[in-house]
Amino acid sequence: MEYRIIIAEDEEIERTALRLILHTRMPQLKIAAETNNGVELLELCRKKVPDIVLLDINMPGINGLDAMEQIIQNYPDIHFIILSAYADFGYAQRALKLGADDYLTKPIKTDLLIAALNRLMDKMQSATQDTAEMFQMTKKVELVQQQMEYNIMRAFLSGEIREDIKVQFSILFKSSSQYLCILAKSQEAADNKFHSLEIYKHLREKLLLFSDSLIIQDTGVLHFMILSVDPSKLTSNIYQYSYELRTFLSALYKKEGVISTQIYISRAVSTLEELLGEYKSLSKKCIQYQRKNCTVHLSGFSRLFSSEEALTDSIMRGNSSASLKLADDICSILKDKSSGDLKMFKEYLRDSFNMIQRRLSAKSVSPSYIQTMYEEFFFFIQDAGDMDVIKKGFQNFIISCCEYVNLQTEEEHADIDMKNLLQYIRQNYMKDISLDQIADKYKISTSYLSKLIKNYLGKNYIDYITDLRIQRAKELLMDTNQTIQEIASEVGYNSQTYFCKVFKKIVGVSAGEYKKWEENEEMRNDS
Repeated sequence: MEYRIIIAEDEEIERTALRLILHTRMPQLKIAAETNNGVELLELCRKKVPDIVLLDINMPGINGLDAMEQIIQNYPDIHFIILSAYADFGYAQRALKLGADDYLTKPIKTDLLIAALNRLMDKMQSATQDTAEMFQMTKKVELVQQQMEYNIMRAFLSGEIREDIKVQFSILFKSSSQYLCILAKSQEAADNKFHSLEIYKHLREKLLLFSDSLIIQDTGVLHFMILSVDPSKLTSNIYQYSYELRTFLSALYKKEGVISTQIYISRAVSTLEELLGEYKSLSKKCIQYQRKNCTVHLSGFSRLFSSEEALTDSIMRGNSSASLKLADDICSILKDKSSGDLKMFKEYLRDSFNMIQRRLSAKSVSPSYIQTMYEEFFFFIQDAGDMDVIKKGFQNFIISCCEYVNLQTEEEHADIDMKNLLQYIRQNYMKDISLDQIADKYKISTSYLSKLIKNYLGKNYIDYITDLRIQRAKELLMDTNQTIQEIASEVGYNSQTYFCKVFKKIVGVSAGEYKKWEENEEMRNDS
């Protein structure tokens, strides 16, 4: 049977490779069209209505997953195999939840792609068969076991356990068993050994030592496993069992050349619903580890994730200068990570940009405005041939977002009570209180607050705080016997040296000289 397929990949060399594989190894697949961007893909699917789409995630205009979401709303029978340059767990989860049939990480191996396409075609051919009859025929169970395992894995990733999944699970596992869920992920960003067919075969073969019924699936990001175990073993020595299982898996991965693997093992549970809950708990830990810890020493991504979060918060305060510094920091990290390779730099920046865009949308910045800016930026970097030019475009996006936040803030807080705000500053000037903290308290942007103070007082915030502190210091020098260090601390300066420097600059004489001068002036007045 012949199937129509569209190749959606933004790199010409990748499209050429995919085209060659399909022509030489999969003649039953007819290439209906090719495209290098998400917007054109939407139109091609409308015109061609393909059976299958080979879909790259990072494409200009509209990224692959957003395009897929729109397509399946109108053409639910189109099947998708996702191609991604990065083993990102969040992307894989979203892709499979949307309905992707497979998720392959680049560089794409020919045998993995062909296996995925064959599996998909088998699925499409069997979709019209009576599922109930297939389940009743025990001789066919072995033939469909891999498909059932795959269906169960996808159900867990999507978080939806349908009735047909329960039936398939009951066929693969005994009802009297207890179940463990295991997630294993290489700490390398893209580890071809980890995703090889050899390691998959060895896992299945060796894990039969621990369980007579099991599921093993490679999601393209991690290894997903479910083991059925004898309840008596778990009851008598669950901790020993889990320890031995973790040690065994670590040793197996190292033997296969995967040096560093993070392994998560759930509690033992008795029902499919409980097992789904355990999986969700493990997947959260896996994502948190990936985003915060697992690549700190190897890649410095921990600093990147921190900068992305700080940049979002800075934009929400409308602080352009601080935001630009953070944007520069992000670009520097990505430049180091890409080792000067322009293509990799673009891919890394797109991934980082996606994260910032999602954070801003979650913080109630207009989704339509962010989406417009998002699309403009992607079109901009598509043909850019220089990192500095791309960096400038990224900075322009940051500035536009800050200006948008400030404009919203001005409209929402045009009637702010300045007397109340200044009273708050006068009551707290001796504390280490920043303009950002005050802006957060009054729920306005930092730049807008700075403008308000400058317009109302004729001076900026720092000058106003300094005047309040020095005026109070002069009063204390005149009316108390406190030391200069004590006075400096009381008016808000941690350093006596810095206080003395500021005092002399403002008053014209040192704090000690001012105190003596005032004492002499008082004696002259008394006489």
